[in-house]
Amino acid sequence: GFEGAPLSSQQIKERAVIAFYMRSYVLDRASEISGAMPNYEATLPDAMAVQVEDRVFTARFDENGIVLDDETFELESLWLPGDLFFEGKVNGQAISLAVDSMPEGYVLTSRGKAQKVFVRSLRAQELMVYMPEKRDGASSKELLCPMPGVVMSIDVEEGQEVKSGQALAVVEAMKMENILRAEKDATVKSVLVAAGDKLAVDDIMIEFE
Repeated sequence: GFEGAPLSSQQIKERAVIAFYMRSYVLDRASEISGAMPNYEATLPDAMAVQVEDRVFTARFDENGIVLDDETFELESLWLPGDLFFEGKVNGQAISLAVDSMPEGYVLTSRGKAQKVFVRSLRAQELMVYMPEKRDGASSKELLCPMPGVVMSIDVEEGQEVKSGQALAVVEAMKMENILRAEKDATVKSVLVAAGDKLAVDDIMIEFE
């Protein structure tokens, strides 16, 4: 599959701050909606857990901005719930990201790097240690779309043998073309998408035997 450049420690923190801000905005707006069923009103917790890769932060607001663990960040943005792009500044640094909602958070994409960021209640994060890990057996037999985007081309066909590193498809995201390559030698079983298709993160594009 395609992987953009790994995130630096600072970029991980910036994405955590942005995802927490967006999730809080959504919850805050939901809490203002009247007519919710008793005991089911949305509430904005004092703090939430934010997970980026294997790092987990505690995030909260204070009078100076957003506090991630013990570090304070200033965030400026006109982002609104439902916007597909985040444009803003974190500590004065301009940041642009494609935004794709997912359960418990967002997929934030920049320069070909799609990063899942989970925003959970502190209690839900505590319970994550009891969740069984997802087995990765199926994904090695599938090419999954790594980011929200549009298929520009499919470069293989059913029955074709491909070599590790061979180009399989091109997906355009954030006005950049990303070449998706085979992770190992394989035979194409089926091609499930075509040029022009719009895909979400983890949509299956190609299956291998």
